[in-house]
Amino acid sequence: AAQYERAVRDAVADLGFRLPRVGQATLAVTAGTAVYDLPPGFTRLVGMERIDGVMRDGAGYLVPSSAAGERHTVSGGKITFHPVPAYTLDRVIRYAAGYPYDTGTDAFIGLTDDLARIAMLRAQAQALRAQATQAAAGAGLSYTIGDTTVTRAASSGNLVVAQAQELDAAYQDAVRQARGFIGARGEWRPS
Repeated sequence: AAQYERAVRDAVADLGFRLPRVGQATLAVTAGTAVYDLPPGFTRLVGMERIDGVMRDGAGYLVPSSAAGERHTVSGGKITFHPVPAYTLDRVIRYAAGYPYDTGTDAFIGLTDDLARIAMLRAQAQALRAQATQAAAGAGLSYTIGDTTVTRAASSGNLVVAQAQELDAAYQDAVRQARGFIGARGEWRPS
């Protein structure tokens, strides 16, 4: 059961990296504080509202023009602004997010049924690789359900590895299809 659960969680984590959902959050940036927590499931920053032109903070004061050149780093689920902000302002960020597991609801946040089917291909492949590892160790595989007993000798490991590779290929193909075409068309006009 523990190996199955680990295979499912790993598969959903991989899917979250390959097919992330896009989220939006507001960071309540306050003067004198540089580090802020990022939302659950955050994997990478897609974009952040820029400070340019004339902007006013929550109290109606102008945001210092030095804030227009600020930098930020993202690490360990936190974002750090450099230099430390001298303003108080809500900053909107867009981010790529995985599908974190919520123990309260016993579900992955944001994971649709269609995406769950894709993740299960990866989880099945990982479970088959675990069986192949056990078979390669010489232990073979044996289980009983009711009156039926199934025993696979250690030599069946190659077949199991081949099945895992087929599932991996199906997973990669399903991810590619779900992602769809990615591209942009440039437009050039002579002056």
